[in-house]
Amino acid sequence: MENDIEMLPLQQHPTEHQIPVTVNKNFKSRLKSGFQTFKKNESNNNQSKKYCSSKNLATNVKINPDHSMEGFNVDYFGVNNSTFLQMESKFLPEILNNGYVERNKNIGASEYQLEQLMSSFDPNLIPVTYTLAKEFALFENWYSSIPGPTIPNRAYLHSHTSHGVTKNDVKTSFFGFPQKTFWEVLISFVDPTYGIIPWRKKYQNDGHTTMYGSDYLLTEQLLKEVYEALRSSPQWDNLLFIVTFDESGGFPDHVAPPINVPRPDFITGDNGFLFDRLGSRVPTIMISPWIQKGRIVKRNEHVATAGEFEHISISTTLFKLFGIQESLSQRSDWALTFEFLFKELNSSRLDCPLLL
Repeated sequence: MENDIEMLPLQQHPTEHQIPVTVNKNFKSRLKSGFQTFKKNESNNNQSKKYCSSKNLATNVKINPDHSMEGFNVDYFGVNNSTFLQMESKFLPEILNNGYVERNKNIGASEYQLEQLMSSFDPNLIPVTYTLAKEFALFENWYSSIPGPTIPNRAYLHSHTSHGVTKNDVKTSFFGFPQKTFWEVLISFVDPTYGIIPWRKKYQNDGHTTMYGSDYLLTEQLLKEVYEALRSSPQWDNLLFIVTFDESGGFPDHVAPPINVPRPDFITGDNGFLFDRLGSRVPTIMISPWIQKGRIVKRNEHVATAGEFEHISISTTLFKLFGIQESLSQRSDWALTFEFLFKELNSSRLDCPLLL
């Protein structure tokens, strides 16, 4: 069925930031329990104020949270203890996700920025993303591959390891990683416009709304254009379009990321990190006429299977679909796959939207 794979990796939004509470209502008839997202009473504190979750986030976010590995360390545990980065994950204290506000307050975030930190997008402001989530398959528990920034997570997306890189190492990114990638399987890779190049800032549509004055509406336009081009293509009936985000950008999530995951290789990060735990959840949408409308993919569908959905799951699933015997790292066979999504319908759907 899926002979043509199109992937669009965007930047830095967590599941709870992108998929607001309203999803619970719209998908209620399809769920035995609600989609795991912000509840109205969830909060983070600093020493003087409680910041509760809300659904009032503007599309041009005015806070760029710390999303280094060191920043996530404080977000998860509520204390700045660098030794946690170097510990085997099975010995870590409980992840409470209670340090987001305090961490950003300490690096100068304003009251308005802290309120944005704990907010989700209003679905009326992101109709394209929201429509795709309602029309196709949305994963409840899809995690970034490490609790860190863009470049190492994208390395996992392409090659199942970052070869020890824990930071946005521009030199390594420019000259390349030494490990093998899965490019020979991926048919098409849609890369957005990044704002790091000065003359391209006003065209930035990579989903990173926290830098350079960008606006998520540009990302909405990109999603609309790509989807509508694919939908009108003669290849539509044999196509899978994947939309995901490389990491959560330091925005809050109430779900603790998994620990005790297989190390991809036995390379230790320059900060002592062992690569034995995942990062926060990120929105991931699978789009195909062979996928049920409004499909919520929940982790508990696979209770008898070890593993989690994470970035490695994409290429591991493609290997299965194309019958390729390949394992790029020791985590490859552990990651859950999603080929079952394409076996739930007897024929392709005829009701997929033509326009968004």
